[in-house]
Amino acid sequence: MSCYETKDYSNRREYLDWLAERYSVDRADVVLLASILGIDQDFDGLPAALADLSAAKRSQRAVFQRIVPNEQNFPQNEGSFQ
Repeated sequence: MSCYETKDYSNRREYLDWLAERYSVDRADVVLLASILGIDQDFDGLPAALADLSAAKRSQRAVFQRIVPNEQNFPQNEGSFQ
């Protein structure tokens, strides 16, 4: 029995999917962090890193406003830069 099965997951993929949902993070980010940290960090370091990533994304949205390009900042004609 694998360590994932002992924690009620069918396999590592199901566990990583659950982490992505739990921390509201893209699955690609979860897979990338999991590959960097290694299998031995799946139940310790990985959830902590995902919690930090999720918190950082929330605070980033609160701090930075969305920049909407307009004609003054991004002229349509190539030769019109001032």
